[in-house]
Amino acid sequence: MLSLAPWLVVTSAPSSSPSAASSASGLLPHRDAARRIGWRYLAVAPEERSTTRLRRLLFDGADVDVGPEMLAHLRRLIDMKRRHDFSIGNTVVLDGWLLARTEARLCALATLA
Repeated sequence: MLSLAPWLVVTSAPSSSPSAASSASGLLPHRDAARRIGWRYLAVAPEERSTTRLRRLLFDGADVDVGPEMLAHLRRLIDMKRRHDFSIGNTVVLDGWLLARTEARLCALATLA
């Protein structure tokens, strides 16, 4: 199995994205693919089908305004959580791809945003 980490690298968020939920799609360079993965994740984890819950899990509950100064922090936070997920086996397999649960949650948040 492969990790999607190489293409789930965070990129700059659009300046019009006011919150962590709506900026999730801006953190993912391949938005259509991320949304497809998000729908698949939500199918296996329906209890997480809430932007509030996903924000809490991804961003420690903060409703983050993703401006240029915050983007670097979010990149580090997501990367740290992704690495931690892999180190403890907190992963999910979707369509044969092994993802850190953080990656799947970010895709789900982009889907719901």
